[in-house]
Amino acid sequence: MTASGPLAQPCPEELRILLFSVQGVTLGADASQIEEMLEVSEASMRGLQIRPIDEEFSFGPRPAVYEDPRVITIRDRRRPLAVLIDRPDDIATVKVDSIQGMPRLIAAGSGVSRAIWGAVVSKGGVILLVDFLKLRPHTTAAQVEEQPVINGPLAETT
Repeated sequence: MTASGPLAQPCPEELRILLFSVQGVTLGADASQIEEMLEVSEASMRGLQIRPIDEEFSFGPRPAVYEDPRVITIRDRRRPLAVLIDRPDDIATVKVDSIQGMPRLIAAGSGVSRAIWGAVVSKGGVILLVDFLKLRPHTTAAQVEEQPVINGPLAETT
């Protein structure tokens, strides 16, 4: 598959995605969007503005519980952006032709974020694909550390 036009670049056949999960939902993000992964305490020391992933996506009626929280910084020249994720797992390679677009009905009105742009069915289930460049910064790292929904080693230090 290739694009056309004077500045067109060929469409890649595969996409490398960072896998992570929140509240049992597996998400994947284009690894090329990610600058680095930090402990929440390090992000706090740097004074980064953090967008908790559960503020963008609903994971049920209760706030998301972060068992193994990490902050990833996003490559974006327009603005600094850091996202709080949970349970980072692995970098996986998926074939572009295996990615399913979000059905219009779901994408248009059921509360699904515009940052969810597709899904991949894998042996382990469905992976929802996230475009971090469609998120906005919202919270400071200090506010994230104060939230009672973070469990694990970080919770003992707050």
